[in-house]
Order: sequence, then structure tokens, then C-alpha cells
Amino acid sequence: MLFVHDNPLLWLPIIGAHLLFFSGLKLLNRLHNVDWQYLRCSSIDIIPPAVIGAFGLVNLPVLWLNSFIYPVTLF
Repeated sequence: MLFVHDNPLLWLPIIGAHLLFFSGLKLLNRLHNVDWQYLRCSSIDIIPPAVIGAFGLVNLPVLWLNSFIYPVTLF
């Protein structure tokens, strides 16, 4: 998608909506199989880096983001 338009801020809401929609569909079908205790414990470790990453996407220059995203994708 970055080859089409090299601004990650354009694609972030689309990707987020996609993940929320399909994760919600899957969760509705499998809600009885969720390990809620593990989810509570792991969310403490997952949420802060996710917030920092989203903050970085909004504030870092596009060139820095592209120079980070392309090598990670190629790897």
C-alpha cells in the first residue's frame, strides 16, 4: 500500500477499521474460548507499546517511517 501512496497516516485508519471489524466478527463466534485472565495480564504489556507506536506514526516524518517500514517488510 505504501507503494501506491507513501503516507502511512492515510492507510492507518483503513487498516485499523479492517482489524476491528474482522477481529470483532471472530470474537463474536469464539467468545466462549477467550482466556480472559491471560488477556488481562498480556494487555498490560501490549497496550503501552501500541500507544507509543501510534503516537510515533502521527508525529514522525514520513521519510523516517518509510525507512523503517520498508526494511521491516522486506525482512
